[in-house]
Amino acid sequence: MSEMQDYKSRVSDPASRKFETFSYLPAMTTEQIKQQIEYIVKKGWNPGLEHTEPEHLMDNYWY
Repeated sequence: MSEMQDYKSRVSDPASRKFETFSYLPAMTTEQIKQQIEYIVKKGWNPGLEHTEPEHLMDNYWY
């Protein structure tokens, strides 16, 4: 089993924010994102896209 990695992400540092699956991937074009979503759907997986603005961060909880 691999060791867990600590991703140094801070809300106060926009460049370091890691909130969801795609945030750990390299930057993608709109077409590449579309292809990723199509792949997920074709596999029968449930894509979960989430976002929140930093000023509303404490008002939202993701389960």
